[in-house]
Amino acid sequence: MTGSAHCALGPYWQVRLGKSTFNAYQASARGGVMRVSVVGDRVKLGGKAVTVLRGALL
Repeated sequence: MTGSAHCALGPYWQVRLGKSTFNAYQASARGGVMRVSVVGDRVKLGGKAVTVLRGALL
């Protein structure tokens, strides 16, 4: 799953688990553990990241 999927699943699991902060696993080729926090109408994600593309707007 990607970070955007966890943003959608955060509120779902908040209701199911009865808590607003939890750990999730990103099931991708690189994988990884992320922290998911639901704060009001926002979902905050935390964890390690790797830059794969860099650019600039002119």
